[in-house]
Amino acid sequence: MNRVYKYLLKPTVLQKTEIDNVLDLCRIFYNSIKELDLLHQKNYGRYISKRFVEHQIKDVKSDIKDYDKIHTHLLKSTLERYFKTRSKSYLNYKRTGKFTFPRWKSRENFNTISFVEYNNGCKILKNNKIKFNH
Repeated sequence: MNRVYKYLLKPTVLQKTEIDNVLDLCRIFYNSIKELDLLHQKNYGRYISKRFVEHQIKDVKSDIKDYDKIHTHLLKSTLERYFKTRSKSYLNYKRTGKFTFPRWKSRENFNTISFVEYNNGCKILKNNKIKFNH
């Protein structure tokens, strides 16, 4: 059984800027997966696989300095989010005959992050506080 928990955060100004930076990095990662997917389809006639991109996450974290600050599970959940959206567009194509590829995400359209496992990137402390690991 899967459980989903939503928490309303009341961050300080410094924490808010850090969260915004993490959201921006995840959004840029999402959009770069889409761009890579489109380029791969244009060059090779098929879309990229999820496994291929999963293997690239370590390289992204080592090559781009800003991605060192965020947890790998956030990137994996962003990757899951993209491929889930893409699979929904395939199902929509089978049903309606109209293919709608996942959209580019702007700051207004990308405002959630998710952690795959408890205590692996996010942990609930006493006094109703949440600790985010890097």
